[in-house]
Amino acid sequence: MFRFSKKLKGLKQDIKVLTRDRLGDLVKRTKAAHADLCEKQEETLANPSVEAVAAETASFEKWQHISELEEGFLRQKSKLHWLDVGDQNNKVFHNAVKLRETKNTIREIKCDDGSIVATQEEIKQEAVRFFSTFLGHMPEDYEGTTIENLQSLFQFRCSVENRGMLEKEVTREEIRKVLFSMPANKSPGPDGYTSEFFKSAWPVIENDFTVAIQSFFQKGFLPKGINTTILALIPKKDDAQVMKDYRPISCCNVLYKVISKILANRLKELLPEIILSNQTAFVKDRLLMENVLLASELVKDYHKEDISPRCAMKIDISKAFDSVQWSFLLNTLQALNFPEKFIHWIRLCVTTATFSVQVNGELAGFFGSSRGLRQGCALSPYLFVICMNVLSHLINKSAAENKFGYHPRCHNILLTHLCFADDLMVFAEGTKRSVESIITIFDEFAKISGLKISLEKSTLFMAGIQQTTQEEILQNFPFEAGTLPVRYLGLPLMTKAMSSSDYLPLIEKIQNRISTWTSRFFSYLGRLQLIKSVLLSITNFWSSAFRLPGKCMKEVEKLCSAFLWSGPELKTHIAKLGWQTVCLPRREGGLGLRPLKETNTVCGLKLIWRLLAAKTSLWGQWVHTYLIRNKSFWNIRGSSAQGSWMWRKLLKLRDVAKEFHRMEINSGRNTSFWYDRWTSMGKISDMLGDRGCIDLGISKTATFETVLHNHRRRYHRVDLLNRIETKIEKVKQKQRRAVDDVHLWKGRAGFKQKFITSETWKLIRTESHVCEWAKGVWFPQATPKFAFITWLGMHNRLSMGDRMLKWNQGAHLACVFCQEPVETRNHIFFSCSYSHQIWEQTTKGLLGIHYTSQWDQINSLVSSSTLGKHTLLLLRYSLQVAVHSIWRERNNRRHGEAHIPAPRLSQMIGKTIRNKITLLRSSGNHKYADLLMFWFSTQT
Repeated sequence: MFRFSKKLKGLKQDIKVLTRDRLGDLVKRTKAAHADLCEKQEETLANPSVEAVAAETASFEKWQHISELEEGFLRQKSKLHWLDVGDQNNKVFHNAVKLRETKNTIREIKCDDGSIVATQEEIKQEAVRFFSTFLGHMPEDYEGTTIENLQSLFQFRCSVENRGMLEKEVTREEIRKVLFSMPANKSPGPDGYTSEFFKSAWPVIENDFTVAIQSFFQKGFLPKGINTTILALIPKKDDAQVMKDYRPISCCNVLYKVISKILANRLKELLPEIILSNQTAFVKDRLLMENVLLASELVKDYHKEDISPRCAMKIDISKAFDSVQWSFLLNTLQALNFPEKFIHWIRLCVTTATFSVQVNGELAGFFGSSRGLRQGCALSPYLFVICMNVLSHLINKSAAENKFGYHPRCHNILLTHLCFADDLMVFAEGTKRSVESIITIFDEFAKISGLKISLEKSTLFMAGIQQTTQEEILQNFPFEAGTLPVRYLGLPLMTKAMSSSDYLPLIEKIQNRISTWTSRFFSYLGRLQLIKSVLLSITNFWSSAFRLPGKCMKEVEKLCSAFLWSGPELKTHIAKLGWQTVCLPRREGGLGLRPLKETNTVCGLKLIWRLLAAKTSLWGQWVHTYLIRNKSFWNIRGSSAQGSWMWRKLLKLRDVAKEFHRMEINSGRNTSFWYDRWTSMGKISDMLGDRGCIDLGISKTATFETVLHNHRRRYHRVDLLNRIETKIEKVKQKQRRAVDDVHLWKGRAGFKQKFITSETWKLIRTESHVCEWAKGVWFPQATPKFAFITWLGMHNRLSMGDRMLKWNQGAHLACVFCQEPVETRNHIFFSCSYSHQIWEQTTKGLLGIHYTSQWDQINSLVSSSTLGKHTLLLLRYSLQVAVHSIWRERNNRRHGEAHIPAPRLSQMIGKTIRNKITLLRSSGNHKYADLLMFWFSTQT
């Protein structure tokens, strides 16, 4: 590994020289390449020949290469990772870079003595002083603990098979797979190399890279330079004033990232067995929203006065990741019987790290640490939840020893707390004794782990407790007195049904996100991507836990619609198409978004699936214990005395869910004979009604296991009853008593053992008619901004004169090209003498006998299957470019800009089409090899 590291270090100088000589100023080189391309294109137009086409192609490929480098460079600096399909406009990235620099620049900082420093050097010195001191701090009350004490808490021990899996040989394929799974655009570590570099150079460096990684696992040695780290400072709040207001995110070298990711991938396989179900972060098949749902059930009566004493503590752990003591972590791993070799690998990764702080783009200091887990290291989340698991065991042990009382409706499943990473919520009996005992646990945990609870930042919610007792508790313990609703894991924790004040934070968050984009240069497609990737994902996070009120969903969609059509100004009166149309699939004439009502329904169905099928879900266990009890989910009644408002909302979804859910019978013990759907005929209770239990002689509470063991076939006069008896006999023949029944969910191709969101959505929605013209708008080779304008044209929603007349009687209605009294879509595309000349020049040779300038006939052609592949592709793209170009020229003329003659605009359209063809040919796909010559053959 040292040898490979030295090679990388020696390569840096060569890369710098290469960058300077071959790239240099990317902006300047891009402009020069574009100018050269324009010159070559003019030559091709003036004198078409094979040589001219080849020269133009080479010039285009050069410009394309340099412009992609420039865009990639700016994109990486901008951190706009959500912008997968956008405007192809570097102004977006330029502005994002400027905003990030403005937001993250530290202009002054307050020191511990109260003085304020404002120079770059002084700020760097303060950053180094603060973080070197903090990461090297050893708390005075830290005592640690023994392996034996920790072993007394855990039942889990690493088995021989588990130990073998953790320390097995690291293969070449494992290394390659980890490297190539890494995002290419993440910030590099101190050595300056990104994962993209290693992927691109893989044919050259594969052997050296693989040997370097394997040497760590074989020799158990990590060279000092490999584990160096840059601490990037991210402000926790807008008005960050002191260094503790900045979160240090670790930027590690790729070599180290691969090592830590290999270890993390192995470690996370054991977490479901190691980590108690109270913890839902970083553990497979556990979800954050289940914590929110369960917490909501427990606090649902906190607004009432006539309830038994209870309390909930929302706990803040101070500097959680950065405060973990290494000896505690390593002892915990030993107590779990992890192999010594694996622990040694972990020890090297955690304890040998060195740091430099990045301040306003400059590195400062070089220091080690004596505690903490780096935020940014792949191992850290999994190691942290292992540490927090000790606290979970301590809390549960204290409750089992009756040192504090259980919260109402928690004792039957021994529930004491919920945890998501370091976000802790503790539930207990509402007494001073319980609160005092829990604080004692926190103090004990701090002494053995280094993780301290900040009671001043923690909140205590109390209900059913006399006022004098509440005051006494708050006087003795420095909690902040809390009132519900409150934010928990980013969502509202409520005692009643969601109101407008509860979902107001969602509306405000969307408005705030929109307001941050005021200075960015997004077209319609850019804003659509922002809506899809950011705004609706925020809403979907809420939908994953709650059935949102209809008014809330309408407000969100109103904001999204206003942003799509008007940008950050959020004008609601200029929408060109209704949101219902926008949310149709593209093949049905929409833009492919999903209506929130349908999304919310699918999320509710997914919760029902989790409730029925997820065996490890703590929320599911609680619901089955306290709400469903020994009944069936399908026939219990919703009552405000039992479950929360969200539970009642889920029960209302049962009529939809029953069409999707089905049981595959094995032992029969988990299936209700009457209320679960175990046959394609449907639920037996729906078919036979109340009298069915008499006719079949089977109890309403019977499981299928009971039926298989005790029921003897009867013969009936009613054919339906005999068919059911036959079904029972068939199940008996296939019964597997040692195997649990399997829950199935309906998909596009039948019932499966998993819930697939996209397939469920397709099955619940009502399909609209297919728009054949959509094939001519949204095809793989389309340019997004051209496609969007064409899509508006297909819907006749471009602001033509005839449409403007509806809302502006004084508008200029005549065609700006030919002065036709009333401008219409079918006139401007392509009956107008100006646009007809352009369309004829562009497509007459292409279409031959099929040529037409009538809009409706063109629509039929772009969705036709009778044209050749080259002809169809070029027609579709020509239509998009022509519509976009003519529409832009029309708008420019209306705003008084210089006119472009029809022959010149035809040339510009032809140039755009040739650029697209050249780009397609450069992709290496052979089907485009002769596309350019085919195009030229149609332009004579």
